[in-house]
Amino acid sequence: MPPEFFSPRSEDPLDQPDASLVNFTNNYITGFSDRAATVSAAFNAASGVGDFIIWNEPTTNGTMLDADHFAALLHQCRSKMNPTLRIYWGGVDTAVGEVATPNDIPERPYINAVYQALVSAGLAGPTGPWPWTGINIHIHRDRSDDYIGKLFQMIDEVARQTWSDPGEVIVGEWGVTVEDQDATPSALDHLFNAIVPHGDKMFLFSHARVTEDGRWALIYWNGVPGGFQICGRSNLYRAYDVAVGPPDGLREPPLPGVDCVLGI
Repeated sequence: MPPEFFSPRSEDPLDQPDASLVNFTNNYITGFSDRAATVSAAFNAASGVGDFIIWNEPTTNGTMLDADHFAALLHQCRSKMNPTLRIYWGGVDTAVGEVATPNDIPERPYINAVYQALVSAGLAGPTGPWPWTGINIHIHRDRSDDYIGKLFQMIDEVARQTWSDPGEVIVGEWGVTVEDQDATPSALDHLFNAIVPHGDKMFLFSHARVTEDGRWALIYWNGVPGGFQICGRSNLYRAYDVAVGPPDGLREPPLPGVDCVLGI
């Protein structure tokens, strides 16, 4: 359920996601959480879907929510959605770059502030459970073993040790660009194996070509009326097969050159 899941009802500042909070909500958060309850119930009833990610990259320009508003959104969704459904944070994107200690991870203050907001409002911590099944981080591009270790140590220190949160830690997006893989053919394999010992779940990130930030896609595709055309797979498929193995021992057949296959 990313920001596009629910648009502001009007241009009125009071209807925007960052409008002032009253009773730990605002017009936007109330509308978003109402829809989240309805849609999640429908998905669960129709298809058995039980896991839902709320928002996306709250520390990134374009989808930014301060810690108080993000905490309020998670709380309101949890309070309205069926309690048997599992809720995860929209992934906090992690900056690329080495750090000296876990304290130096740039996202640490934000993650800590989300917990603090709920405690300050008397809604979690000593007064009740955290309103999520787990927190979620994004790890794009290859990282050193040292960085990955410090990143998850930071999460353990904040979530487990400071706030006594026993929930999961998932990696909602991870991956490397095609350019990175071309330069270092072991990049995807290395990142996969660096994350595996730490995360409870991890999801490979791929989407259409984004020329201004590398080519992330495993599949190159073009939209066409009523569907899409697959126009070739990147060499990351081979690296991904090496890292995790093809499902059930099967390997997707390669597609020829730039020929397109119509999908629905």
